[in-house]
Amino acid sequence: MNALAFESRHTLVNQQSQHKNFISQACVINHRKSQLLENLKICSLDFFRYSYEPNEDY
Repeated sequence: MNALAFESRHTLVNQQSQHKNFISQACVINHRKSQLLENLKICSLDFFRYSYEPNEDY
């Protein structure tokens, strides 16, 4: 019975570790997504600014 308890405990700790890793990866992905959205917003603003500004060459 002791071996079964140890195995159960080991499995639980392993699952908790995997869960923490999953949460950590989700946070990293969410942070990257925020950065990409911010970059997209900046690029969009630049695009519209350059699109509507009078061009000096003409």
